[in-house]
Amino acid sequence: MVNIDMLKKRIAEKGFTVKSLANEIGLSYAVLCRKFQNNGKGVTVNNATDIVRVLGLSDAEAITIFLVFNVASSAANATHTVDKDKQTSYRSISLEENI
Repeated sequence: MVNIDMLKKRIAEKGFTVKSLANEIGLSYAVLCRKFQNNGKGVTVNNATDIVRVLGLSDAEAITIFLVFNVASSAANATHTVDKDKQTSYRSISLEENI
């Protein structure tokens, strides 16, 4: 998942439109729009790398847009269980969902 709102803000700040960005990374506008749907689930690592390069995003910006949002979303959707004997909480996060 991608923080699409932040990404679109950075696209505009860097003087691009989604259409011009798509052209710069070698995708059609329609394909890039589809990749942005559902919180960017269609964006591949290669797409993210190209977007970071073309927009000149810093490492911190790239992490915030493409990684931190993903980790935070996974944690929010984590299963929470309680071991009744030990009264200890555990979180189970499936990393395979995001691969």
